[in-house]
Amino acid sequence: MTNPPADQTPAPRQTPSHPAQQPPGQASVPPVTGQEHPGQTHPEQQYPGHVPGQPHPQPPAGAPSPGQVYPGQVYPGQAYPGQAYPGQPGTQGYPAGTAPQPFGPPGGAAWGGVYGPTGFGPVPLRVLSPFPATPTEYHQFWRSDRYRWWRGLLAVVIAAGMWVVVQIVLVIAYGLYRQAIGRPLTTFEQTTPGFFAVNNVAVASAVPISLLVAWMMTAQRPRWLTSVVGGMRWRWTGRVVAVIVPIWLVYTGVQWWLYGVVPTLSWRPEQSLFLIVTILLTTPFQAAGEEYLIRGLLTRAVASWIGGRTAALVVATGVGSLVFMLLHGAGDPWLNLFYLTFGVCAAVLTWRTGGLEAAIVLHVVNNLLAEASLPFTDISGMFDRQSGVGSPWLLVDIAVLVGATVVVLLMAKASGVRRMGAYGPDGTSLPPAAPPPAAAPPPAAGTGTAWGQTPPHGRLP
Repeated sequence: MTNPPADQTPAPRQTPSHPAQQPPGQASVPPVTGQEHPGQTHPEQQYPGHVPGQPHPQPPAGAPSPGQVYPGQVYPGQAYPGQAYPGQPGTQGYPAGTAPQPFGPPGGAAWGGVYGPTGFGPVPLRVLSPFPATPTEYHQFWRSDRYRWWRGLLAVVIAAGMWVVVQIVLVIAYGLYRQAIGRPLTTFEQTTPGFFAVNNVAVASAVPISLLVAWMMTAQRPRWLTSVVGGMRWRWTGRVVAVIVPIWLVYTGVQWWLYGVVPTLSWRPEQSLFLIVTILLTTPFQAAGEEYLIRGLLTRAVASWIGGRTAALVVATGVGSLVFMLLHGAGDPWLNLFYLTFGVCAAVLTWRTGGLEAAIVLHVVNNLLAEASLPFTDISGMFDRQSGVGSPWLLVDIAVLVGATVVVLLMAKASGVRRMGAYGPDGTSLPPAAPPPAAAPPPAAGTGTAWGQTPPHGRLP
C-alpha cells in the first residue's frame, strides 16, 4: 500500500444519510468529522444538563449513547406498528408525551383472575348471596342467587327423615321403659301421661331440626327461618298474644259451660301434677315445632320451586295445609276440615306478617286451652280421631279461628309489620330500590315538529 501524495489531503469521512431509513419527522443528524474515540461525545450529542467547557460526563454502564435507542424502541415521531404517522390524512397518532401501555395486567400484576372484554382490569367476581336482593315475601325467601331447586327437595327429605327417626327412638325408649317397670303398653291408642310427654317432645324436636336443615341447605342462619327480619319480633309477638288469648279464653269458657265440662273435672294424683307441668313446658314447643316444620321449612321449600309469587303462595299453602292435616291422622271429616282450615289460616298469617310469630301464638294458645282439662280427666282416648268423633259443632271452632285470624291481619296492617325483606350477602338490609325516573312530559300542542319536516328556523333539532 502507498501513502497518498503530500499535497493531497484526505477527504473528511462523511456519515451517509439514508433518506429511506430516516424516520419521518426526525431532524437530520449532522455528519461527524474526525477520529471517533470510544466513549467520546460530540457537541451535537451532549447529554442533557451539560455545561459548555466542562468535561463531558460518561454514560453509565449499559446505557445507550446519545441518539442511540434500545432494541425495539421507536424513534421520536416514528409510528408504532400498525399506527399511522402523525399528520397522515384520515389517521391520528398517539398524543404527544404519551406512550402505549405494555401488554399484560396493569401495575405489573401477575396474570390471573377474570378479565373483561376490554382492557386488562380485573372484573370483580360476583358473590352468590344466600339472601334475596329484592324485596321478597316470607314464602319465597329462599329464592336467591345461591339457591338451587334441589336444595329445597333435599331439605324436606332430610328434615322429614330426622324427625321420623327422633320419634321412633323416643317411642321405643318409652316402650322399653314401660316394659322394664312391668307396665307394657298394649296399644298406642291408650294414651298415658308418659306417652303424652314423649309425643310432645318428639314433635317439638322439629324446631331444632328445621332450623339446622334450613341453615345447611340455604346458608341462611337459623334465625332467618323465623321471619324476614332474621329473628323473633318479640314486641309484635306480645301484641298477638294480647289479642288471641282473650278470644280463646272466652270461647273455651263458653264451650265448657255448654258441654258441662266443669262438673266432670277432678284431681287425679297419678297424672294431674305431671300433666300440668308437661303441658306448660312442652306444649308451646310442640306447637312451634309444627309451625317451623310445615309453615317454615316445607312452605319455603315448595315456594322456592315456583317463580310466580301468587302461584308459589297458593301451591305452598295448599301443600303445607294438606300435610298438616294428614300428620294429625284423623279419620273424621269434621276434624280434617278443622285441621285443613287451621293450616290455611296459619299460612296466611305467616304470609301477611312476614314471619311465624302470629301462627305460633295462634297454635300455642289453641293447644294450651284445648289441653287445659286433660290433667283432670281420663286421657286414655285422647288420640282417638276416628270417624264419628267430630261433629258439625266444629264449624263454630272454624268460625272463631277465621275471625281471630282476620283480627290479627287487621292489626298487622295497622301496625305496619314488615312482611318483605331484601338483604346483601352479609345479611345487611338493602335500601329500597329507587323509583324509576318520571317520563318527560309530552310537548305542548303546536310546538312539536313532524318527522321529516324542517323547523321554522331552518335547522333540524
